[in-house]
Amino acid sequence: MSIAAWVIAYILIGLLLLITIGYVGVLSYKAYVIRRDNRKLNYGFIIGTPSELDEPVSATDTPPSPKRLEASVKPPTEPPYSVGEVHEVRVQPLLVRRSVTEFPSLDRLPVSPTPGTPLSPGMRSPSTPSFFDDLGSLDPSLYTMIAEEDENALTTDNPNRSPSPHNLGQAHFIVNYDQHRSVLMVRLVKALNLSPFEKEWSKPCNPYVIVQLLPDYRHQLQSTVLKKTTNPRFDETFEFELSYKELQLQTLWLTFLSFDSSSRHDVIGQVVLPLADLSLSQDNVFRTDIRPSLKKQVALGELMVSLGYLKSAERLTVVVIKARNLPAVNIKGSDPYVKVYLLTAGKRVKKKKTSIRKGTLNPVFNEAVSFDIAMDTLNSVDLLLSVMHENEVIGCVPIGAHATGKELGHWREVRTANKPVAHWHLLQDPKKFY
Repeated sequence: MSIAAWVIAYILIGLLLLITIGYVGVLSYKAYVIRRDNRKLNYGFIIGTPSELDEPVSATDTPPSPKRLEASVKPPTEPPYSVGEVHEVRVQPLLVRRSVTEFPSLDRLPVSPTPGTPLSPGMRSPSTPSFFDDLGSLDPSLYTMIAEEDENALTTDNPNRSPSPHNLGQAHFIVNYDQHRSVLMVRLVKALNLSPFEKEWSKPCNPYVIVQLLPDYRHQLQSTVLKKTTNPRFDETFEFELSYKELQLQTLWLTFLSFDSSSRHDVIGQVVLPLADLSLSQDNVFRTDIRPSLKKQVALGELMVSLGYLKSAERLTVVVIKARNLPAVNIKGSDPYVKVYLLTAGKRVKKKKTSIRKGTLNPVFNEAVSFDIAMDTLNSVDLLLSVMHENEVIGCVPIGAHATGKELGHWREVRTANKPVAHWHLLQDPKKFY
């Protein structure tokens, strides 16, 4: 065999070895990438990715099916917007009404050795905030635990029961905490003999209930409005997502109201129950008198608005972000939208509005409207934002040069800031502006 043949053979063998080594290297790299991705996937599954935890909700999203209020990492005691910035909006999902059969049935409730055992007044936890110590109406002895043999108290009216000292009626409800899901469940069963405070019903009673956790959770949840009854049966379950540690600091508030055809919300009374004193690992069944409410007027809700003024274009942009805790306008609920008026010298000169959100008391809009306003006229113009249902005004927010309080402060921030500024504003009585 000649020398040339040997050289060619060695070259071919070398090339074959290089190709083999390269192929093995490619396979090894692909295997490494697969293992790395799997580790990321597993880690993301354990801790949750940011998109899973803070996925923004668009204005076209429909309310989720579970009837629950999720807790944020930090209880919403402050607006979720820093001054001068507009972040992505994360909407607290509404609670969903669940059928009675989805809640643990009453025949599986634990039997108490002494039916009708009241909570001891000395059971209040020292960790309960002093905020509630100022409420003279709080008396744990008024909250009666019902045992299994007294189950008919939840299903039938007892003619022999003693009348309420306030003659406002009686509330029947169940409280339970699911430690596996970190969810507080409140089942509103029914109310009996509802009556207005120190007066008679002049109009039919259309009762409903607002369910809240205070002091940390601003979102309120509302039951269905029932027609023409003083003995409503709700059979609705509400869920609040929060840790057991947070739960110890909360107090459950049930506010009973009546709705009339003129969109008035008459407060009947309330039930206030500190949760720190309860054994929430089991179903706690309560039958308690409704007591006079500490507040006689229903809040109209809140509106989150972002304002930004572009000096170079002399244009004011108003972003209607969302509203929360709106009152129902009729028995079926509300279909809210927002009208934005531009006022000059107190006169409405321009008007724009958002689209309608069907059947929600916590609508998300995320819609922007713009007005051309000369910089030298900013001291004389105002905005009036009206939350509407059809042609009826639910509440208003005035922001501008002639506003007062927080609304005036928001306007002044916009004039000096070079970026949008967002704030929550309480809705005010529309009678002041219409």
